[in-house]
Amino acid sequence: MQHLASMKLKSPNKLYDPIRDMWVERLPEEEVRQNCIQNLLRLSYPKRYIAVELSVKKASFDPRSAKRRIDIAVFCTLKGDMYPLLLIECKDTLPKESLAEEKALRQLTGYNAEMKAPFLGLVSKEGISVYWNEQKKRRQTPYLPTFQELVQAWQSLS
Repeated sequence: MQHLASMKLKSPNKLYDPIRDMWVERLPEEEVRQNCIQNLLRLSYPKRYIAVELSVKKASFDPRSAKRRIDIAVFCTLKGDMYPLLLIECKDTLPKESLAEEKALRQLTGYNAEMKAPFLGLVSKEGISVYWNEQKKRRQTPYLPTFQELVQAWQSLS
């Protein structure tokens, strides 16, 4: 097998996705997604619990609903059952406190109506924000917690 670095040199328009185990087109949003995946892995998120471009099946007559995909979904197990823990929407750019940020959060909240994950994340070249509801208020943090921290936070919210 070729070394990954040499493969990258041969594929300047491609990025390797370790979750899907495939090469993908190097697009600005894809670079953000792949950087986020690397951060998840570095923060001890188990690779087997990460899904990329997960289809959202929504009961709707809208033909666009079949094309809805969550950029990154992270799952965890509790008492033998698997649950969605974190949904992440990746954007090339997303200025803080902008209409684009609010629109992306609404999009992610719409996906979550089906998934019911306790945490939502928006990630872009500018950074990441993780959101959750606590005592009927939306909370936010400007960093990605470790997998264990997020699981513990979820258990304390339940």
